[in-house]
This record gives sequence, C-alpha cells and structure tokens, in this order.
Amino acid sequence: MTKKLSSTKTLGLAAAWASLGANYESVDRTDPKHQEFTFSPKVVSTGELAVLTLPVQDLDFIESQWVNKTLVVNAVDYYDALVRLKSLIHSK
Repeated sequence: MTKKLSSTKTLGLAAAWASLGANYESVDRTDPKHQEFTFSPKVVSTGELAVLTLPVQDLDFIESQWVNKTLVVNAVDYYDALVRLKSLIHSK
C-alpha cells in the first residue's frame, strides 16, 4: 500500500489532521517562519492485511471542511495536537 502524503504550513489544519487520526510524518523547518507539516493517512496493519482507517480522501475532505469552517473536532484532542506540533516547531 503506497502512502499519499499531505502537507500544510497551517498549524491549525495540521492539528486538525493530527487530532482526527492522521499519521504525522515530518516537519520541514527550512523556513523558520513557515514550517511545513507532512501527514499520511492512518494505516492499521494486522498481519498481511493493511487497512486505511483515515483514507487519503479524508485528509482532503478535512482540509475542505477546515477552509469552509464546518470542521468539527474534539476540543481536547485538538488542543493536545496543537501542543505536540508546537513542541516539534521549537525542538532542535
């Protein structure tokens, strides 16, 4: 199963992806003022079977809901994701 990566420089969208179950892949700190977060769909493997629990299309759907201001997330999960992502920004 190939991974489709999605990336964003928007901390809020990155936190939304993380809080809804996307897998964090990396952060590009090349531009200190505009870090870019990369995520992939959530994949659960059980032996020989790999299942997408958060399909690639869902990352795009989450992004469109984010832009349209219709996205609903658990506030505690979102806050925790923000804290974790901010710690990635400030770690060396």
